[in-house]
Amino acid sequence: MTTKLNWDGGKLVNPDFFLTGEDGSVSLRGGVCATCNKYFFPYKEVCTVCFQKTVKETPLSGRGKLVSWSVASQPSIMGLESPYCFGYIDLEEGVRIYSLLEVKDNNFEVLYKGKELQMTMGFLYQNITGEDIYTYKFTPVETINGGGD
Repeated sequence: MTTKLNWDGGKLVNPDFFLTGEDGSVSLRGGVCATCNKYFFPYKEVCTVCFQKTVKETPLSGRGKLVSWSVASQPSIMGLESPYCFGYIDLEEGVRIYSLLEVKDNNFEVLYKGKELQMTMGFLYQNITGEDIYTYKFTPVETINGGGD
């Protein structure tokens, strides 16, 4: 199942990271090699495994399991207020992705290796012209589904 989120059209950190549907939905823009079946994020025209130009654009599931994470206790140069969390997620397609993590009330204690996460969209920073910039983030599945983390 591909995660497609409704999106209001805010400015994305890198539009090449996303596929946007006519209905305003957003998903991660990945690629899959038709020769060796390797998935990629972000999309690449040439497969880095078999070096063939047989990569097809595909939406990625946006679901995966947490591999490792860290909580930062200092504000970032982009203006992220501390504490904030980032980590590596293995997506269902086998792609390992690096992302900011969001948990309810910054309760990072709910995170553990293998925790099921799902992509969401969120504010990243405000650029020098005052535009809000948004990116993909990952959050525990039960947060998306209305459960309590």
